[in-house]
Amino acid sequence: MRLILSLFFLLLPASLWAACTGTDLRTALTAPDRASIEARTAAVPFAEGNHWIARRGARTLHVIGTLHINDPRMEAITARLAPLVRQLRAFTAMMGGSQDSFITTVEAYFDQQALSALYLSERDFLQSGALTRAERETLWAEAMDGLLDQRNRNWIPVIEAAKGDRIVVAAGALHLPGEAGLLNLLQQEGYRLERAPF
Repeated sequence: MRLILSLFFLLLPASLWAACTGTDLRTALTAPDRASIEARTAAVPFAEGNHWIARRGARTLHVIGTLHINDPRMEAITARLAPLVRQLRAFTAMMGGSQDSFITTVEAYFDQQALSALYLSERDFLQSGALTRAERETLWAEAMDGLLDQRNRNWIPVIEAAKGDRIVVAAGALHLPGEAGLLNLLQQEGYRLERAPF
């Protein structure tokens, strides 16, 4: 049911989210839950940051994690990135089924810690009772592989084939971190990565 609600919320027009208020669920985590999410995040390559610069030879890529909603805080960022990015489109890769889950995703994005919101959604999904634990784990792993990992691997040849020495790559913020994240895959292709101001 949560997956269906997540998909429903993902399909709502961004303008409906503009007036949303709610609670960042990360602020209500117990100390053990917070420690668990922080430990998992610390073990992930490129776990934080929404703007990275990847360099290899004369080639420079600006890799920007996006959020696909209409939030007034995006205006200043979009204006600052205008010389590099003409359009900044976005959607939240895995927001939960509640308004608070959505707010958590937004706040985590602006904290440049999108992965923490994903881990919180994962925790909630795995603790739900709709399926067996093994079924929930399999469903989550398959969703992450299809939504993130496979798409990231498919983008690398496209990025590499792009013409020019200065390129902007804008992808949902959750596509950046992880073993199969865009940043780690670019590093494996020989790019040097440096976190940039966002």
